Amino acid sequence: MKQGKIYIGESGLHKTLNMRKIAEEHKQEVVIRKHDNTEVKRQVLMMSAAEIVDKIKRDEKTVGGICGNHTLIIDDLGKEPKFFGEEKLAEVINLFYERRFKSEVMPMVLYITTNLTIDEISERYGYSVLDRIIEMCEIVNVTGESTRQKYLKYTTVDVKELNEEK
Repeated sequence: MKQGKIYIGESGLHKTLNMRKIAEEHKQEVVIRKHDNTEVKRQVLMMSAAEIVDKIKRDEKTVGGICGNHTLIIDDLGKEPKFFGEEKLAEVINLFYERRFKSEVMPMVLYITTNLTIDEISERYGYSVLDRIIEMCEIVNVTGESTRQKYLKYTTVDVKELNEEK
């Protein structure tokens, strides 16, 4: 059952802002432990892909800690350093996928934001990683005009005027 979402779209479409709201909502949730039916607060981790890779570079053991959360939000997938970063994020996604079946608390939920297309995700992380993302996450294509573009202001200046300013 798909409980998470992957938001795919260009920059400036509020994907990260929406993830922050989802993180806050999930932090308020109570989940039930399977083995003893006790209630616990949902553990939520939201980090950019680059932050995750940086954390793993400093300590390989953090992969397990990252994947130990009930809700994992990976922001800006594809913005991490290439090669090492791609390999480590693939490892995180694969481990989260495997752990969600063994979790003492259900459901474990994955959210991702990215500017990459589905094909680019497959090329960078491998088809098996994409396949697992698709199994865990509903694909949400975010479209529209960048909200940051409305703040873009520029002035046209003739090159002669620039030379005169010096």
